[in-house]
Amino acid sequence: MSSFVIPTDSAGLNYLTAIRTAIAIQGESLAYQPGGQTGTPVPLTGVWSEGSDIAAMPGALARVRLCLPDLLFDPAKGDLIQHNGISYEVMDAKVDGHGSVWLWLRSA
Repeated sequence: MSSFVIPTDSAGLNYLTAIRTAIAIQGESLAYQPGGQTGTPVPLTGVWSEGSDIAAMPGALARVRLCLPDLLFDPAKGDLIQHNGISYEVMDAKVDGHGSVWLWLRSA
């Protein structure tokens, strides 16, 4: 499991449940490869975003929201994500404090 803080109070757990529900409804399949080319790909589901909302991170082409308890590792710069047959490299990870993380991505 990720070492980032995951909420344990009732409000935090309710929010985490909402995040999981959103990911289950809006999520897309992807393969997450921690450690870049040397890691073993892990199948995950995440909410994928492309377009104008990505402009906040220079160089980013996409971002994906993942549920931290679903990760067996900490997201890190240089990790790879496969989405629709395209490889992306993790540029940055922003933990929201409610049990999810946004990963900013660029073409690998």
